[in-house]
Amino acid sequence: MTDIEQIRGDQRHGVLQKLIDDNAIVTFKMLGQDYERLTIITALRLENKTPYFVIDPPVGFERAVAGIKQWRFYFECLGKDKIQHRFRTLGGRMDKNEIRVPLPESIERFQRRRDFRIPVPASTVVEFAWNQSRIRLGLKNISRGGMLATLKRGAVSAGSRLELRVDQKITNLKIELLLNKQPVRINVDQARVVRLDKQAANGDVHYALKITAISTDQRKHLLESIYALQREQIRKRQRIYE
Repeated sequence: MTDIEQIRGDQRHGVLQKLIDDNAIVTFKMLGQDYERLTIITALRLENKTPYFVIDPPVGFERAVAGIKQWRFYFECLGKDKIQHRFRTLGGRMDKNEIRVPLPESIERFQRRRDFRIPVPASTVVEFAWNQSRIRLGLKNISRGGMLATLKRGAVSAGSRLELRVDQKITNLKIELLLNKQPVRINVDQARVVRLDKQAANGDVHYALKITAISTDQRKHLLESIYALQREQIRKRQRIYE
């Protein structure tokens, strides 16, 4: 199974900056032309309130764009995290020895996923200890292998500010959700942060957590809860179409 996520708005800057930090090799194609090369993204900049990114000019680029009024490009790359990104752009210009390209409207992020993710009720949270405090993050979705949690801006006091990093481990997590109006608690022994996305617009932070240790009975409990959520959502959809 492959997840395809459409990344828009301020999140695009974070994705492109990570590709810059990773020195990711980018496949660069000119749409409508027989031109494909490898390059790298070298910088993010702002010009007249318009954001753009900079790439190294591949061999033969100036000859390839000669006579073309509006450039149409396709980019594809794989970061150090083995997550594939694709996007298209319109426009751009040469400036000295660099190509300046407007940010794409959206970036597609492809990630092969073994486990099916299902949305959870808005009240669902995951709780764990951090710096001698109890942290509660909202959950957006869950699977047998992980979850997507959200830290709302201002939800953690300054004295116990949460600063998780990619690859950091969290222990003794408790997932709390409502199933058929009944509270359910699932205990997870350990999870690891595999991705984080900070929302520039509102300051929220999304954490993708991979479950790395869970007891047999709690894993069974987790699977039963996922199946119950799935059945509940199917019933809701059926009522819509009745």
